[in-house]
Amino acid sequence: MMSEGNGIKMPWVSMYVPKDTIVHKSHAKVKLAWTIVLSLIAVMFYNPIPAFVIFLASIPFIIIGRIATTFLKRVSYVITTLVVIVIFQSLFAKYAKNVLTTIDLFGWRVTILYEGLFKALWLISILLAVIAWFSFLFLTTHPSDLLSSLRDIGLPFTACFIILSTLQMIPMMERNMNLCLESQRSRGLEIGKNPFKLIPVIIPLTVNTLERITKMSWSLEGRAFGASGKRTNVRATNVSTMGKISIALAIGVLIVGIVCRIYFGDMYISYEQFLILTSR
Repeated sequence: MMSEGNGIKMPWVSMYVPKDTIVHKSHAKVKLAWTIVLSLIAVMFYNPIPAFVIFLASIPFIIIGRIATTFLKRVSYVITTLVVIVIFQSLFAKYAKNVLTTIDLFGWRVTILYEGLFKALWLISILLAVIAWFSFLFLTTHPSDLLSSLRDIGLPFTACFIILSTLQMIPMMERNMNLCLESQRSRGLEIGKNPFKLIPVIIPLTVNTLERITKMSWSLEGRAFGASGKRTNVRATNVSTMGKISIALAIGVLIVGIVCRIYFGDMYISYEQFLILTSR
């Protein structure tokens, strides 16, 4: 991904993926409102189904925004975490009492616990929902637009800057890692599948990252970061009427979610209820 300025092409060092789509053109406040609302609803219920439905709801928007490839790449980073959650919760949960099933695995008798598996699915669905919607927000929203929206909802400028700087560090370190790997490979380093061969890359990567952080601090000092007075934003835009309606709709969905939480409870399905549902 490249950005052009004064005839010079510079790589994007941000999670933002510039595209000419309707979701990219949508106001940052609209996407921020829906992301926060749906993430809150995903964690309201102790049941994997609502969060999984919210995760599925993000897929059409990710496809429309043409960010599916980048999104899948981000999700691949947490696959190991999801697998570990399933294994530890399903097999080693001390609070679990009911055995769902037992299987023979390489001569070992493995017991799957219902409460542990249920909680694992619940945690995974929440992670997928939150990752999906926040990835959608960060990948389709320009950092300056997101900064402006966060400031408009009352978040201090320093806090906004810390959030966006942290998000920029992820693609920055990824880019530096690729540069270090290519540099080491050009010198004859064969990494293959041996993780210990990555050690020669870690030192230059760390030094490079610290150097960039130092240069960033100098840049902030040169631009009088932290100075008092009213700030302006060159990319600030007003929310359209449709955008305001969409934000109001998001607030309405949140209210409905809160009412459902109060009326239906946490929607936890006990082992006895599970047996009744599966016996029909």
